[in-house]
Amino acid sequence: MIWSCTFTYSQTDGAMETAINHIRNNADKWQLKSSDYNNLTVSSQTTSDQGITYLYLTQTYNS
Repeated sequence: MIWSCTFTYSQTDGAMETAINHIRNNADKWQLKSSDYNNLTVSSQTTSDQGITYLYLTQTYNS
């Protein structure tokens, strides 16, 4: 499964941890196994003028 998603948060610090926790908390609803999100990497990160941090996560496989 190749998986990509976008999350928005208002603080840069801890944004990756927040995103992973959000995925973990919704894994059952989205029918994800832990192996689907254990090897995520940040492919891009930016912060808007309003202070919202956008993370673009990409699933890696055998890396």
